[in-house]
Amino acid sequence: MNNFKAATSLPTYSDNEVNRSLEIVGEIKYWHPGRLKHLCRDINAQNYHLYCALGKYLLKKGLIANKYEKYTASDCCKMLIEIVEFLPDDFIPYKLMGNTVTAKNYDWDSEIADLFN
Repeated sequence: MNNFKAATSLPTYSDNEVNRSLEIVGEIKYWHPGRLKHLCRDINAQNYHLYCALGKYLLKKGLIANKYEKYTASDCCKMLIEIVEFLPDDFIPYKLMGNTVTAKNYDWDSEIADLFN
């Protein structure tokens, strides 16, 4: 992970009229890399608080890149491993896509291999 400088904070929704009306001022926006978008967006849609906690956890670990820096396949792999460790065992990662396999029983090896293809 020496190829990018880790971020020091996560982007949040700014204080404006629309965001105040939605009550999302200061809430965390998407922080995940594009290669993990399906998994992370599913986590966000199922449990926003888990998604935010996961983002803060990865930020503390130094795994979230600064805004304009790119993630390599290796960076995404390290992030995915940490995500898997963080998720509760009974969480269903791709529930919104119709999957019923829990995080504990999911085949993460194929997901990791896909990052390098």
